[in-house]
Amino acid sequence: MAVPKRKTSKARRDSRRANNSKAIAPNLVECPKCHELKAQHTVCKN
Repeated sequence: MAVPKRKTSKARRDSRRANNSKAIAPNLVECPKCHELKAQHTVCKN
């Protein structure tokens, strides 16, 4: 069974966990009919 040789520091542990939770803003494009912003590849709400 594999056992870690050294204790992982809190900074190293937390930075590793933080990589997956980066907040990425949705890519918005202009609707060709009503000219409002909408998410790509989705139907316009109007």
